Amino acid sequence: MTIKWETMRTATDKLADYKHAKLQWLNTERDRLISAGINHNGFRFQTRDKDVADLMGVIQVAQLAPSITTRWLTEDNVEVEMDLPQLQALGIAVAQHKTYLVYRCREHKDAIAELQTLQAVDDYLASLEW
Repeated sequence: MTIKWETMRTATDKLADYKHAKLQWLNTERDRLISAGINHNGFRFQTRDKDVADLMGVIQVAQLAPSITTRWLTEDNVEVEMDLPQLQALGIAVAQHKTYLVYRCREHKDAIAELQTLQAVDDYLASLEW
């Protein structure tokens, strides 16, 4: 006799697995959005991990010589001259962008955890807004 374990799974088990998969998708989407860049002062800047690390490094160095300006590249390679306060403002904007998405993702996960059917999960995700 062959036991088909899939047929023995309850609707609750299937819903839990489905929610888990959707939560993983949310994490992936959150990370994609974090790295997708931001608009700041009329320019689009990159926000991949390397870009953020480079920006934080430039801000630290600029603090040693605050009267010096530097050029920072936008997403489409336009050079923008920035002084220390402008670099810091960009760094803050990048941090706020990430923080917003992390907490918004948490809200979505909490909402999905409360849903009781596969259809309710699908409906929630269909109207998802970041």
